[in-house]
Amino acid sequence: MTNLRSVRLLTSYTIAISILTAFIWFFLPSFNITQLTDKLTIIQMLLNMVLLIPSLLLLITQIWENNTAPRLDLEMKIYREDSRQSDSLFIPTQGEEVQTLQISLMNDGNAVALWYIIRIFIPKDLIHSAQDVDLRPIVGHIPVNWKPSFPNKDRQDSFLLTFLSNGEFASYPQDGLILAHLRIRIDSTKKYNSAYRIRYFIKSEKGTPQREKNYTVKIKST
Repeated sequence: MTNLRSVRLLTSYTIAISILTAFIWFFLPSFNITQLTDKLTIIQMLLNMVLLIPSLLLLITQIWENNTAPRLDLEMKIYREDSRQSDSLFIPTQGEEVQTLQISLMNDGNAVALWYIIRIFIPKDLIHSAQDVDLRPIVGHIPVNWKPSFPNKDRQDSFLLTFLSNGEFASYPQDGLILAHLRIRIDSTKKYNSAYRIRYFIKSEKGTPQREKNYTVKIKST
């Protein structure tokens, strides 16, 4: 990582110097430097250009890094108890049915993400208690990487699911990483809304912070 950053800085510095050199090459011949005042003007202009190098270098480096940053997002899929993929959670006609929400991390950028944090907020009306959910990590472990937090009357109104990569699980460009299966128990005796909005956001060491997004889960009767 340090070597790559050094190469980027060196390249940015070379570009900055090249821009300033081109400016001098094209505009310096237009000045008449026979007079003292013209000489002072040229000297002042060169000093100003030298002072511009750090700012120009920083700008080029930031543009470079922003164009080589990961763009992380979540993909969620629902599977019925018989492993069929579905577009909704289904309320059984009687009894209970365990259905799975598969959580995957997608990287649509052009850089690897190694350090990142994911927070997922699931409405407590969908997950009524700890008995209604079973988190099964595909990558990482509880509680080192996965930190589930159940609703508390005084503190939160959602089931909070936090994932910390801790620099262990890389997300590669244009690739998906299945993080976990969240098994949700749907009980025919409980009341559910027709849809729930699952909120989430991701922060990584590189790139701009992601604004909060959401995934809508529909609830249907069988």
